[in-house]
Amino acid sequence: MEEVRLKLNVNDYIDANIIWARQSAVIKIMQGLLIMAGIYFVMNIVTWAMRGHIFNTLLPAFGLILVLIFAFPERLLFRVQGRLRFHLCRKQYSQEHLFQFNEQDIKIYADTEDRVLRWFEYHVITPSMILIFTTQVTFYLLPRKYFPSEEQYERVCEIVRNFPQGQDA
Repeated sequence: MEEVRLKLNVNDYIDANIIWARQSAVIKIMQGLLIMAGIYFVMNIVTWAMRGHIFNTLLPAFGLILVLIFAFPERLLFRVQGRLRFHLCRKQYSQEHLFQFNEQDIKIYADTEDRVLRWFEYHVITPSMILIFTTQVTFYLLPRKYFPSEEQYERVCEIVRNFPQGQDA
């Protein structure tokens, strides 16, 4: 059995949300559409600059700012949204968690609740963290920096890879 103790900070949570969003095809489609809209707004601004009407450019300029915010959410949107969500749920995220991993279940102990996972929806393993999704949008995150050794991180990754998931559970 492998044990990991962790107390998350806001940057861990933001990084996990960025990793989650990268997995989503919807985000990629939205980014493509927004980049095309951005090109349209830039063309409108150039057209305005050639004519010299300031009123005609306010909407395209505002639209361009919105497009840039939503087309590249990792730079601004996820960071602001992640900080707000982390602070709203500070009680849940600021407590220390103890994860116990074995082949039959994953036990999670915290001040507010204890859980036993016998299966989960899916997982994402990156070089910097493990995300264990209990639903399509709810996950537990285990940053690599909280593991005492590289070997323990690899053993937990192997347990997570072989754990019952999704429709197979």
